[in-house]
Amino acid sequence: MTKGKPWPVEEELRLKELLEDGMPVSGIAAMLSKTKVAVSIKLRRLGLKDDSAQKKAVSSSSSRGLELPAELPTVEEAARIYAGAMQAMMKPGVSRADLQKWKTLADVAWKYREFMADLIHYKELEKECVEWRRKYEELSKKYEEMRRKYEELQAKSKDL
Repeated sequence: MTKGKPWPVEEELRLKELLEDGMPVSGIAAMLSKTKVAVSIKLRRLGLKDDSAQKKAVSSSSSRGLELPAELPTVEEAARIYAGAMQAMMKPGVSRADLQKWKTLADVAWKYREFMADLIHYKELEKECVEWRRKYEELSKKYEEMRRKYEELQAKSKDL
């Protein structure tokens, strides 16, 4: 691909998927038949970061008790955790330690629910943006075609 040529929307989406899957820039470049520099520039222009090194650091923290889930729990699962913690706190004879543990669990579940709402909203906006970009590209092509036809007609009318 020549320098400065725009990336198709499909390639940008593939780039984003590969990045989210944790693939390093060198792997993404190979998959997309691009240079590492081209991929890095595109990531920067899209406001994305290569977190592969950071993800490795975070996943290495699992030895300290933090394990990243393969899939995110649903909002319903978070609500069940919240409800379960609330029910456990209402039982008579609950120790202060258990009460604090369940309160913390309920707080985390509530925050997670808020985070998921933001994430879902973000994903919807992202899809909408991709659709608008696709429509823009279609309209740009139609415009260029109509402009070319107009110029041809103008040239023909001058010949008459």
